[in-house]
Amino acid sequence: MLMSEKDFIIVGQGLVGSILALTLEKFNKSFIVVDCVNETSSSKVSAGILNPISFKRCINSWKANVLNPFSISFYKETNVKLQSNDFISLDVVRIFSSYEEQNIWHSKTGDNRYNLFLSSDFDLPKSNIVFPYGGGKVNSCGRLIVKDFLSSCFNYLNKKKAIIRVNSIQKAIPKINGNYCVQNYKAKHIIYCEGLDMLNNPIFNYLPIIPNKGELLKIKCAELPNVLLSKGIFVLPNNSKNNFTIGATYDHKDKSKFPTRSAKIELLKKFNKIGDFNIKIIDQTVGFRPTTVDRRPLVGEHPILKKSYVINGMGSKGVMMAPWLVNNLIRHIIFNEALEKEASIKRHEKKLKKENIDFASQLCVN
Repeated sequence: MLMSEKDFIIVGQGLVGSILALTLEKFNKSFIVVDCVNETSSSKVSAGILNPISFKRCINSWKANVLNPFSISFYKETNVKLQSNDFISLDVVRIFSSYEEQNIWHSKTGDNRYNLFLSSDFDLPKSNIVFPYGGGKVNSCGRLIVKDFLSSCFNYLNKKKAIIRVNSIQKAIPKINGNYCVQNYKAKHIIYCEGLDMLNNPIFNYLPIIPNKGELLKIKCAELPNVLLSKGIFVLPNNSKNNFTIGATYDHKDKSKFPTRSAKIELLKKFNKIGDFNIKIIDQTVGFRPTTVDRRPLVGEHPILKKSYVINGMGSKGVMMAPWLVNNLIRHIIFNEALEKEASIKRHEKKLKKENIDFASQLCVN
C-alpha cells in the first residue's frame, strides 16, 4: 500500500487536538488527525469559560498572565480563519458571599499581581439577583462555544482532507522503519490528545490522569441578565434568548456516564442563592474532565518511544491553557525550545511500569 507521508499524526480531535492542528498549520507542518467520537468527553459538553482567576483563593490561575492573553489572541484569530463566532469576549461578574471575600477582593484590586484581571467596578442590569456583600468584575474573560468550535474545526480540516474518523482507535500506533503508521498515513511524529482515553493507551497510561465528572444544567429564564455570573457556580448566557447554562459539579468518585439527581439538586441549591427566579430546566449534561493530582498539565515526549508525545490533563482550564501549551510543545519539537517545566511529564518518569516499557518496545518494527 502506498503511504501518504505527513510530518505529524494527531490522535484525537477534541479541544486540544483541534488547537494542535491549527497551530501546526501556522508552522507549515503537514498532519493527519485521527479521531474517534466519544460522547462523554469533556470537550463535547464543556461550557468553555476562559477565566484567569481562581475564586476559591482569589488569586490568578496558574500562569494566567501568560496563558490568558495568548489564548484570547489565538481564538480571535481562529474566528477569522474559520469564519466563525465560536469565541466571544466577555467579563465575569462575581457575586461576593461574605464581607471577608469583599475585603480580599478590594485589597487585591490595588495589587499589581492581580489588578490586570480584578476590578471593583461592575455593571449589572436590574434583576432579582441578591448581592448583600456586593460584587466585582473579572476582566479579559471569554467563552468558547466548544461544540461549535469542534464542528468548525472538523469542517475546516475535512475540506483539507486532513482528518479521518474511525469507529475505534487501536491501543497504540505502531512505529515502522522510523515512522508511525495509521491506515495509509505515516509520520515521524505522533501526538496523543486523547483526554481520558489515555487511560486505555498502554504506552502513556502510567501518567496519573483522574476522571472528574462534571454536570451542567441548561435552563430557560426570562428574568436573568445577559451576563456571566459567578457565585459558587457560574450562570452562563447561551446563544438563544433567555437560555442559560448552570454549572458545574465536580465529582472524582462517580464514574457513571449518566446525569444524577444529586448533581441537579446541588446546582439548583447554589443557583437559588443568587436570587429568586422562575426557570425551566431544558437539559442536564455530563462530561469527564482529565485532571491531575498536582493540577498541572501533562506535556512531553515518551521516555522510551521517541517522537511520541502526549498533551493532556488540563481539567476545567483547558480553554485557557491549551493554545499556549500546544504552541510550547510544537516549538519544543521543531526548534528544541524548553518545555514548560511544571507541565513536563518528566516529573512522572518514576511511575513508568515494566509493561509500559515492554509495550513501547514492541511497537517499533524495523
